[in-house]
Amino acid sequence: MELYAPEYYKEFRCIADKCKHSCCIGWEIDIDPESEKRYAAYSGGYGECVKSSVSTDGAPHFKTGADGRCPHLDERGLCRIITRLGESELCDICREHPRFYNLTPQGLEVGVGAACEAAARLILTSDGYDKLVKISEREEECDGAETVENGDPCEAFTGTLRIRESIFKLLRNTSLPYSERLSKIYELCGVSPSVLSDGEWREIIWGLEYLARDSAERFSAYTSSTDTEEGLSEPLSRFLAYLVYRHTGGCESEAELRCALGFAFFTERLFASLLKSEGTKEHIELCRLISEELEYSEDNSESIKLEFV
Repeated sequence: MELYAPEYYKEFRCIADKCKHSCCIGWEIDIDPESEKRYAAYSGGYGECVKSSVSTDGAPHFKTGADGRCPHLDERGLCRIITRLGESELCDICREHPRFYNLTPQGLEVGVGAACEAAARLILTSDGYDKLVKISEREEECDGAETVENGDPCEAFTGTLRIRESIFKLLRNTSLPYSERLSKIYELCGVSPSVLSDGEWREIIWGLEYLARDSAERFSAYTSSTDTEEGLSEPLSRFLAYLVYRHTGGCESEAELRCALGFAFFTERLFASLLKSEGTKEHIELCRLISEELEYSEDNSESIKLEFV
């Protein structure tokens, strides 16, 4: 099966100890069955520490401390499994994060999620967001994509790629003001965040669950208005392209595609609202925060998608 990715994908590198928001803190790290078997067979040295750190209470996962840190995260912010045993000993989720995979009519697609600080920076600063390149499967060795690779590309809704390319074409048309490009995209897709009033969206925002205590208050600056400063068009168009790429690729029906587009359009408008209310200095952090709170929470993303059914 062919594997595709945005042109910027191969530039992604984990920044490890330089990351301000380590993915090794605050998350339950599940361990895949093969890694669990491997860890259970360890004896001696640091392997014993890995074996004893695995909890089988529910889905196998690493036991975290009171501060939510993975037990293998050292004081420098580096992974002891990598420094002591080698990167090949990581479980699937640690090796794959923040990658995501979608099965599409043309094959398997991979990207990096914006909840990762390094990925968010790459997404918002890279040209060619609409250009997909073919990646060698041998080079990629994407273990995390095994389950989706076994699917049938024909299961994906065939209209997805056509709609996506039309959206990218409109985003590339910089002869039009960004607000006009957005309006044309909404018209093309028959989907718009204006399905609800700003007040109704804010009620939904206050009802979501958050990792950061102040996110609901910050997100309540939301407005669906497309009256956006032209100076913001570049990061907004790149973020929207990422959202459309990530959330529509695996859609299997027109209804599912509509909900995915609605989520993408709402999330882009939330980003625009925060840029307007808080300024652009921390735009990469704002992008990362939105992704962490909405994209990486299945409950939150589903609550938003349901408004577009």
